[in-house]
Amino acid sequence: TLPQQVHFAHQSLREYAKDHQLDYPALLNFLFKLGMARDEFTHATDELSFGQQRKLALATCLLTPANLYFLDEPFNYLDLINQDQILALLKQVRPTMLIVEHDPALIAQLGAPTLPLNH
Repeated sequence: TLPQQVHFAHQSLREYAKDHQLDYPALLNFLFKLGMARDEFTHATDELSFGQQRKLALATCLLTPANLYFLDEPFNYLDLINQDQILALLKQVRPTMLIVEHDPALIAQLGAPTLPLNH
């Protein structure tokens, strides 16, 4: 599950990976592919920008094996390049997922069946 809002404790990425049972090198590799510079890997998780925290949450979600991924506005706080990277990854891997997204352009780019919900 990728929640819309995330809150991180003050810990290193290594501690975070251990607490979430993630492969540390795989986490760093994923974050690097999402545009995080290597020198940012030394920041505590609660000191990362909103965009970096979003990338960390998304990496955590996608590195955790699941039968169904629930992504609540996965593109929030991400720039266009990162949005394109994530779209390409989702199209390539094609995980079973349910995405809540309000941007019709992003929804269209996914090319997946949609179920519009009205308030």
